[in-house]
Amino acid sequence: MVYVISRSELVLMPGNTVHVAYGKFISPLQKALSIISKDNVTGPNRHEIELNQEYMIHMGPKDGPVKVKGKDPDGNVCDLELEAMMKFMIISCSAEEGGRYRATTTWYRYTVRTAVDQREVFSYHWHPGGDSPLSDPHMHIGSAQLDKQGILDKSKHWTSGRITFESIVRLLIAEFEVKAPRNWQSKLDEIENPHLIYRKWSGTRWFGRGRRRPG
Repeated sequence: MVYVISRSELVLMPGNTVHVAYGKFISPLQKALSIISKDNVTGPNRHEIELNQEYMIHMGPKDGPVKVKGKDPDGNVCDLELEAMMKFMIISCSAEEGGRYRATTTWYRYTVRTAVDQREVFSYHWHPGGDSPLSDPHMHIGSAQLDKQGILDKSKHWTSGRITFESIVRLLIAEFEVKAPRNWQSKLDEIENPHLIYRKWSGTRWFGRGRRRPG
């Protein structure tokens, strides 16, 4: 299902109903995606959402990647594909947090590949309780970036801390020069700030090429 944003969902993260809390979780993700793509976030219908149940959403089509154009180190245009998905659940929260319910992320996977040969550029994973020996948030350097004679391969895990989808959008624009509006940084700040207030974990937020500060 394609999720449609209502204006009332853009202010605070918690909500007074399960359905409103879901909307306030999805809306910033859709707005962040719209900075680099016309694709929509896809997920369950809001009326299907129940308390303490895990659900999957896709930042983009459920059956395919988001296609964007970036630049390689030589400044040549290259076609990239972004596959971003996330699991979440709606949980109860205290009145001091601004509502009765809020969303909490339980799993994510963000992957960027080259469109021409489907070689992975990088990926960020967090899959607690999965089959991997590492359940902490981490990244993989893709085969498109590795020398065949090197001692690293794409299976190696690099601890990263938890990463927001907005941070992936920042990275694509700032480091891969994916096309975006001139005011993309301020737009992403406005989108992400409510999440930074209400989230229960700390992390790092990218603010542009070569500059970052704590999230």
